[in-house]
Amino acid sequence: IAESLQSKKDEQLAGIYSFSSTLQTEAILSDSLKEVPKFTAIKATDQTNIEQSLQLASGIVDPKKATRLVLLTDGNETKGDALEFSSKFKGSNISVDVVPFNKPVAKDVSLKSFVTPQVAYVGEQQQLVTEINATAAERGELLLYENDKLIHREAVELAEGSNIFTYKHSATAEGLVKYEALVQVEQDAIFENNKLTSVTMVQSEPHLLIVNGYDTASPIAAALGKQSIAYDVVNANSLPNELSSYLQYNAIIFDNVPGHLVGEAKMSVIEQAVKNFGVGFTMVGGENSFGLGGYFKTPIETLLPVEMEIKGKEQLPSLGLEIVLDRSGSMSGAKLELAKEAAARSVEMLRDEDTLGFIAFDDRPWEIIETGPLGKKEEAVDTILSVTPGGGTEIYGSLAKAYENLADLKLQRKHIILLTDGQSQPGNYEDLIAQGKENG
Repeated sequence: IAESLQSKKDEQLAGIYSFSSTLQTEAILSDSLKEVPKFTAIKATDQTNIEQSLQLASGIVDPKKATRLVLLTDGNETKGDALEFSSKFKGSNISVDVVPFNKPVAKDVSLKSFVTPQVAYVGEQQQLVTEINATAAERGELLLYENDKLIHREAVELAEGSNIFTYKHSATAEGLVKYEALVQVEQDAIFENNKLTSVTMVQSEPHLLIVNGYDTASPIAAALGKQSIAYDVVNANSLPNELSSYLQYNAIIFDNVPGHLVGEAKMSVIEQAVKNFGVGFTMVGGENSFGLGGYFKTPIETLLPVEMEIKGKEQLPSLGLEIVLDRSGSMSGAKLELAKEAAARSVEMLRDEDTLGFIAFDDRPWEIIETGPLGKKEEAVDTILSVTPGGGTEIYGSLAKAYENLADLKLQRKHIILLTDGQSQPGNYEDLIAQGKENG
């Protein structure tokens, strides 16, 4: 008030009035007021009528002149409606500015937040997290309730500021559960801020499908056996073909499962279950998982947050790959189609600057793609997929040709992949393999 009076212009009028249930004059409205007078005592302090005080103050001023009423108050009125009355000043020369006074809070403890899971399962360890604010260090007690039944009581030491407490709890029944947190201390200014509630939807226990690769015991199943989680363990070869068979599960876990045991058709069904029906999916790493497991460019790859293709290829060594494919009569049908698909997938993993050669053989080797820089990858893949079955089988001569193609090339890594059912004439494979190892 004193600062405002000092900055007042000489021609401006100012007056000071105090009020409780009625308005009383401390300094009449004039242009000579320069200092704040000593306030007179107010007899009746048990009531506050802001509306009446505004009405009387507005009657003192000249309605034709611009007037500003500055109201200093804590806003706790017991009579009248100041807000409604202030609306009458709209369109007039009178404006009202309010300077609120907040009553200083003594020692107070309050619950700032109480967080529980939105969804939980029967038997699952939920985390009930309570944040308590204290204006000063204090000792108290934290109580937690589930559907109005006390489930936890804890003595707490509260430091000034924020204090966080976490309690683990397992629900035993399905349905919407109301949790309540209550903090109690001896001295507390505001009791109304000591309680918060939260709700959690508790569902029946989850049902998981754990898929193994080679009939081995799953450490995941062993770990889950100690939890309140239902699960089925199946071998990848026994996975169902029907979408409905997967929808009974909350999530599917592939435990080091190679892709060829699952197959493209079942992968597509699992993809539908995950993308369209919200079934969870997890792949556990290992020598038969991710890129090593043959999931590159498969429906399963689209479900995962990782890519199967190797990044940072500029750091990879130069590579030469010779694919030798058996197209004999014994390979006709599904075996040849799978072999071609495997060969095509291998090519898709190569860089354009890698070296590729492709030999398809029956009773003799046929050099379908001459050994050299890969270049146009899509054309190479189409060429491989167009191979048709032939007659007899000559593995050794075909492998020897592949070795010959790679032997003199200046490459850091050289690989030969043989795709066959193994029905062939005998040959000196040991010597050929030894030569290959010797020459890198």
